[in-house]
Amino acid sequence: MNDSEESVDGGWPYLIFSSGEEKYAVESSSVKEIVRNNTIYPVPFAPPYVRGIINCYSSPVAAIDWSLFLGKGETKKGKESIFLVLKDCDDTALQVGGIEEFKYTQEVTKQLFPQSEEHGCFCGTISWADSMVPLVDLKAAVEKIRRDLENS
Repeated sequence: MNDSEESVDGGWPYLIFSSGEEKYAVESSSVKEIVRNNTIYPVPFAPPYVRGIINCYSSPVAAIDWSLFLGKGETKKGKESIFLVLKDCDDTALQVGGIEEFKYTQEVTKQLFPQSEEHGCFCGTISWADSMVPLVDLKAAVEKIRRDLENS
């Protein structure tokens, strides 16, 4: 979280989203916008979790299926496709199952996870709905995505 952001009631805003059967959290300041129902244009020779490209204000944005990226199966299609366009990497969007809530909290536990493909993309947990939700390290996730794309 950067110092210029406003907190409400002593907490910082997080976006809780679902993907597959799991819930995840990201700092809401890292999401540029939420886009719904964009057409996905497939791209050849990309990793399976790269669903393709979506058009976002006449700019191509890579659509990453978050559930597939984590190796948990394809994101279940609901009534609509939902994409989180990332702020600092606006050429990348995460396809997620649904938006659960924007939550203001100081209850963030930063922790180190054992080194593994999946855990390299998480930097802690937050408390939500009587459970602990993994906090996504978007910088680490995007770096892995870019490495995978360079090697494909």
